[in-house]
Amino acid sequence: MPPRSHTPPPAPPDDEDEPLPYRTALVGAGLAFLGATWMLVHAGVSQWVAATVMLLWIPTTFCLTWMVINGGMYLVQTPYYLSEMLILFLGTQRVDPGNLAILRLPERSLMRDWGEILMPHILQGFHLGDATGLRRRSLVPVMAVSILLCLAVAIPATIWLGHVEGSVSTLHGQRGFSYNPYNQIANWTRVPLFIDWTEICNAIGGAIFTHLLLVARWRYVGFFLHPIGFAVGASYSNFHIWSSLFLGWLVKTMITYCGGAHWYQRLRPVFMGLIVGEYIAALIWIVVGAITRVPYRLLPVP
Repeated sequence: MPPRSHTPPPAPPDDEDEPLPYRTALVGAGLAFLGATWMLVHAGVSQWVAATVMLLWIPTTFCLTWMVINGGMYLVQTPYYLSEMLILFLGTQRVDPGNLAILRLPERSLMRDWGEILMPHILQGFHLGDATGLRRRSLVPVMAVSILLCLAVAIPATIWLGHVEGSVSTLHGQRGFSYNPYNQIANWTRVPLFIDWTEICNAIGGAIFTHLLLVARWRYVGFFLHPIGFAVGASYSNFHIWSSLFLGWLVKTMITYCGGAHWYQRLRPVFMGLIVGEYIAALIWIVVGAITRVPYRLLPVP
């Protein structure tokens, strides 16, 4: 009999240069999913609604993080609440307005405004570490301490602000966190929404078109339509900063067209200085606003 061939076992994945071991990251993600689902259920959300919303949140988080990393936009926002995807396919009666009322606060504060999501900014931090030669794993303790310090400051400040100033009088409170979402739910209770096949077809068509744009970007060099622009074109932030994005694109195009990659690399520090200067100015005026009680808007919101 010929000798039986022995296939060597596959080598274990090399995660030495990763921020966390793969197994630790997987276990942590699972515990986070279970913990977030349990908190929603404990607040009164049905088990299947809580689990479905969290399952929708995971791919949405990855997609919008990809948009931030690849598109350079530090503020993106989904033009919908995750629970509205359930309404689209099931209607308000099956989802139950009680579930929607409880979900509105975490959805508005954590699942829609992506300025509060840490994943894109953490990945950008690791990218900067790679550029400067720092090991990714050495940055994890520093980031963890920074997050804990921010929570220690932000949680008491948010609770104090809500109780002292009132949610209606605080920034965006009257639109996002107080009566508007619940008025909408009350309207759904009086006039329920049913399965909307037109909107379902629109959603499927948008997904197919975005996939075609991705394929075109991969297959054809210089294809000028980016799927990120199509996906976030109707989001909240672009309504207010589209002119800044256009000017940035125009200046970059003129530099690369007239001076090529050499001038593009030479002038990058200038534009990085403009970006850092804007952040410093915002920080200064936030401190001034906290003292004078006159708020400073980071976005040109009317």
